[in-house]
Amino acid sequence: RDERILINGSIAEIGMKVNIDSDIIHIDGKELNNIKITPEVLLLNKPKNVITACSDSHNRKTILELLPEKYKKGFFPVGRLDFLSRGALLITNNGEICYKLSHPKFEHKKIYNVLINGNIKKNELNFWRSGIELDDKKTRPCEIDLVKQVSNTSLLKVTLKEGRNRQIRRIVSLLGYKVIDLQRVNFANVALGNLKEGDWKLIDINKIKIK
Repeated sequence: RDERILINGSIAEIGMKVNIDSDIIHIDGKELNNIKITPEVLLLNKPKNVITACSDSHNRKTILELLPEKYKKGFFPVGRLDFLSRGALLITNNGEICYKLSHPKFEHKKIYNVLINGNIKKNELNFWRSGIELDDKKTRPCEIDLVKQVSNTSLLKVTLKEGRNRQIRRIVSLLGYKVIDLQRVNFANVALGNLKEGDWKLIDINKIKIK
């Protein structure tokens, strides 16, 4: 939710569909009149300790503070990346793009590098891959590769087609381990690559797998 943006008098929600021709849109109290907004998508390499939101009542640093002024109004995150996690986060000014990239029914892949304490066992990974009960609903089957185990830690490559709140952290905890580091490296075919932490870049919309 972003109280700076009102759609037909209601506070805008992430992923909300908007018709520029018929909906009444206010940003910071000013009505947008027949403005054709060019859809844009940014890739941000979100650092830890930055909140995935447009504003925060606890005065924590937000993702918009990492962007230039021209991308701070009318732009919002696609999905979420929790406060302690880092990596690839898409940001857009288009509600339809946000919806098609964030809703689980479109099954966009999200790839994470996850470092946990301890040497996770093969049967535990298989259990995770098949789906685990969270909030009375089983998670979707997922791909997990054990990259390496060293110094009593395990590095995993986890590929999801859904994104429940703190899903990876909660499952790791249920299995008796703790996340040391969680980094998203790819979202909907957009790879983090060598983008430095805290930096951003514009993405060619045609290269994103929007269904």
